[in-house]
Amino acid sequence: MGDAARPKPWRGLEAPNFTPFPNQLLDELLSVLTPPQWKVVSFLARKTFGWAKRADRISLRQIVTGTGLSRRAVIAAVQALEAARVVYVVRGLDDDGRTETNLYGFVFAPQREGAFHAPPYARSE
Repeated sequence: MGDAARPKPWRGLEAPNFTPFPNQLLDELLSVLTPPQWKVVSFLARKTFGWAKRADRISLRQIVTGTGLSRRAVIAAVQALEAARVVYVVRGLDDDGRTETNLYGFVFAPQREGAFHAPPYARSE
């Protein structure tokens, strides 16, 4: 392995702060998702649940930078996660049909009485 593949020494935890991370993602998906898919799930969880959002507008570049994956790997992971109904993506287009930043969120199970429920998509503000 070349030097470029070796991670830099980590400085360690500072005062801990937390992102709520659903146990169900860990219990049901950690063992079945590919490493790139898991990186994308983790990144999206941080950007949504970590900021108390159900969905957020996130650029492809942000996901690439945040996960360390290639653009191609991120696109493939997102497509697989969408197909598996883990996440949904509302692809952004302006009134002229030009691409805007996509909205990403997690798919929630059908609502049961007393259960938390997220709408099909939520505003990111």
